[in-house]
Amino acid sequence: MYADALALALASRRLAPAFGFCLAFAACGPSAPPRQAVTCVLGEPIGEVATITGQNVPLRTAPTDTADRVVNRVGTTTTGRMMYRDLSPDYPITALCRVPGWVQVVVGGEGDAPGAGDLGWVPAGYVSPGLSNDAVKAIVWNLEGNSDLDDADRDLLRKAARRVLKDDGDCRRIVDGSEFTAQPGLYFVTCKPDNPDNDVVYQWRFTAADIDRELPLERRPRR
Repeated sequence: MYADALALALASRRLAPAFGFCLAFAACGPSAPPRQAVTCVLGEPIGEVATITGQNVPLRTAPTDTADRVVNRVGTTTTGRMMYRDLSPDYPITALCRVPGWVQVVVGGEGDAPGAGDLGWVPAGYVSPGLSNDAVKAIVWNLEGNSDLDDADRDLLRKAARRVLKDDGDCRRIVDGSEFTAQPGLYFVTCKPDNPDNDVVYQWRFTAADIDRELPLERRPRR
């Protein structure tokens, strides 16, 4: 069904180095992350921000359920085992192309944001136009995909992250958060500052009571 498109994509592959991206049918390995602007090379162009509406939706290298999954480069390097990129609503994405039943997307965010620059295909039923509230508010870590958290923890961390983003003028984006393993009941979110030349990140610590009562949160620098 996609034979002509596949031939076009493979032929266009010669141009990939000049534009710095992996095409839909070429597996993107850990050593070649797509970082520059990408354009639609297959199907109907879309070119708009969107939201993933499911949890842990596999990102694939071609518009079919049997295609290879896109490699999670950072996770694979960190753990020493093969990991793959699954998408959730808190990933900022741009929808590039549409073919029957599938949408090609690229993950947004800056260089150190989870999945930034990853390119692949997801079922069209999991893609909705516009950004999710979490993406708009720059909560860029995979909150929903953290299996160590229950729903109450996720709700608490989301409230804290939104509060920090609202109240702290130095905070540009929330990059992670969790409960302290050694101190049950004490949580944190980590914020990167608005000044890109400042390499200090801040860790905000809090309890559920702090959030419920809108008490001041404790901010500590963390390099």
